[in-house]
Amino acid sequence: MSRTAHFAGQPHRVGRSFPDRRGRLPRAGFLFAAFLAVLICAGGAAAATVPEEIRFNRDIRPILSNNCFRCHGPDKNARMMDLRLDRREAAIEARAIVPGDIAASKLVARIHADDEVRRMPPVYSDKKLTEDQKALLTRWVAEGAEYEPHWSYIAPQKTAAPDGPAAIDFFLERRLKERNLAPVAEADRRTLIRRLS
Repeated sequence: MSRTAHFAGQPHRVGRSFPDRRGRLPRAGFLFAAFLAVLICAGGAAAATVPEEIRFNRDIRPILSNNCFRCHGPDKNARMMDLRLDRREAAIEARAIVPGDIAASKLVARIHADDEVRRMPPVYSDKKLTEDQKALLTRWVAEGAEYEPHWSYIAPQKTAAPDGPAAIDFFLERRLKERNLAPVAEADRRTLIRRLS
């Protein structure tokens, strides 16, 4: 049962956040919506770029994990066609992946299939690969389809970087370059103070 309070003779639902009677979002709701829009746009921009060097854990594992592992992953009770894509040996044995040969790799054929019945991921899964993701998987197979252990099992390696306060800029600039992005101009002091507060 909802609680109501009366303000200026008008009933008002307690705890109701948005929209108000005039259809406007309150400040918190507006800020949240703006933040969500920025995240979606940033994700779209990131997905639209293909890195120069493909790394399994960074570029391939997220695609397979989000779109393939549910039916072709470690869970034997959910696995279909007795196919595992989370293990390189199993994927090669099933000829889903033939390293260096995209024409013989079933994974490449199925993700590019015109027939919806053959295309992977299947329609009923509500998953769909973008053209960039398809291109990335195809190039990965063509380049040898190398896997990596989960990142938690890989010993960290020190990366060469310039000394001093410019070190963080080195890594940021390298990542921006990989994504074909350029840094924006530094904001003025008034804008920075507003962001901080």
